[in-house]
Amino acid sequence: MKNIFLVLVLVIFYYVACGDDSESTSEENLEQSITLKKDQQNLTALIDSVKVMYENTENPLKKTALRKERKNALKTLFNNRNVSNWKGELSDMNTSTDNQGKAYISVRLLGTNSIKLGTSYISDMFPVGSKLFNKLAEIEVGDIIEFSGTFRYDYEYQDHLDENSSTEYGSMHYPEFNFIFKSIEKYVPETAATDDQMDTSDN
Repeated sequence: MKNIFLVLVLVIFYYVACGDDSESTSEENLEQSITLKKDQQNLTALIDSVKVMYENTENPLKKTALRKERKNALKTLFNNRNVSNWKGELSDMNTSTDNQGKAYISVRLLGTNSIKLGTSYISDMFPVGSKLFNKLAEIEVGDIIEFSGTFRYDYEYQDHLDENSSTEYGSMHYPEFNFIFKSIEKYVPETAATDDQMDTSDN
């Protein structure tokens, strides 16, 4: 049953994604030119497809059942919760107000406007002077980053991947998953890297 549901939502996402995109901006075109890992594409397809199904369902019991089906599909796709070389836009970055001044971030996954990953737990934030803190100090909000890490497990057993929303509506429409970042790099498009190499060779 879980596999049937997963196939269904991926098929629905295919038809949604193939709709008219004539009004897409240059930034969207840039994003579309960036190759995403298959498991990242699977997550965005699942979340966005079930979101469409949720919006088109009026019965509140069926809406809640959809969340459970999504949880089962997430477990199938991300049983060990580890990912590598995913890409996203750094959408927020700040430091904690306590005397530790740890950095915390929020990242919008490329391929969707619905999904964010964040560091809500103090233990997942980045201490001053740490390798990732120093990396982030060289990155600006709005930059594209490439990262690896692990989704936190959902001990409330609602989404499989730990998620911040206080309501079912929030979880199904704009989920922000708690994530433990292991590596972060500013993403440099291959074309830009090639241009830099050409400039260097000419000097």
